[in-house]
Amino acid sequence: MKRFEMEVAVPDKPGQLVRVLKPLSEVGGNVVSITHLRENGEARVHIIFEAEEEAARRFVKKVRELDGVKVLSLGGEPRFETDVVLIGHIVDTDIKDTIDRINSVPGARVADVDLEMPDPEKESSAGFTVMYEREEALEDVVKTVEEIAEEKNLAVILPLEVIQRCGK
Repeated sequence: MKRFEMEVAVPDKPGQLVRVLKPLSEVGGNVVSITHLRENGEARVHIIFEAEEEAARRFVKKVRELDGVKVLSLGGEPRFETDVVLIGHIVDTDIKDTIDRINSVPGARVADVDLEMPDPEKESSAGFTVMYEREEALEDVVKTVEEIAEEKNLAVILPLEVIQRCGK
């Protein structure tokens, strides 16, 4: 299977996401990650999925045939990804803001979040999988994550290869 990315615009109404994803299930594909942004009665949905190439083509064709759905972009496998862990009061310091700020790095975006929150009053941890289009964007991602961590009093854990690559 190969990994693909697709961004679509759908009306911001209940049931639209299921309507877009149903054809992926029908062709035997698998969702890897979904992010969305709701604005002005529309939702932009970024989908990363895995499928055989022919199945991916059938999926995209079916999505393009859906009324009210616009395919904004389509691409092959993302080139780079890394994991970042933040520890502290993740939710209390606005996890959405953290994600939005990482997503504001040109060519980068949060593809997945794994939140561990054992007790609402205690510190939590969040693992972020960040995808980026060019190797140079990694330094900008690390800088942004470190700024967020300092501002929000969070601890950062980066993979050793990222630390070495960014000269940390």
